[in-house]
Amino acid sequence: MARYLGLALLSLTAVLGCGDGPASSKKTLPSTEVRKDTAEVVDTAAQQRSQQREEYLAKLKKKLDELDTEINTWQKKAENAGADARKGMDENLKKLREQREKAGTQLRQVGDASAASWEQMRKGMDNAWDDLSKSFEKARQEFNK
Repeated sequence: MARYLGLALLSLTAVLGCGDGPASSKKTLPSTEVRKDTAEVVDTAAQQRSQQREEYLAKLKKKLDELDTEINTWQKKAENAGADARKGMDENLKKLREQREKAGTQLRQVGDASAASWEQMRKGMDNAWDDLSKSFEKARQEFNK
C-alpha cells in the first residue's frame, strides 16, 4: 500500500513539475486592459441595478393601480350601503386613500433617488408597502362581508 502511495506521489510531482518553462514566463495583462475590464464589469453591474430598479418601480406602480381600482369599487359599494355601514366604510376608505397617497409619494421618491440612495429608499418603500397591504387586507375583509 505504501509503495502505491509513494508511486502516486512521485507521479504527481513529476506531472506538476512539468511546465512550459519557468514560472516567470506567465503572461500578465497590461494595466490598461485591467482597467478596461474593471470598467466593463462596473458598467454591467450598474446597468443590472438600473434594470432591477425599473422592474421594481413598474411592479409597484402596477400594484398601486390595482389598489386604486379596488378603492373605486369599494367607494361604489359604500355609496349603496346603509347609513351606519357607510360611515364605517367611508372611514376605511379615507385611511386607505391616505396610505395609498403616502405609498405613491414614496414610490415617486424612490424613482427620483440617486443610485447611491436607491437601496435605502427601497427598504422604506417596502415597509410602506407592507403597511398598505395590511390595511387593504383588513378593509377587504370589511367590504366583502
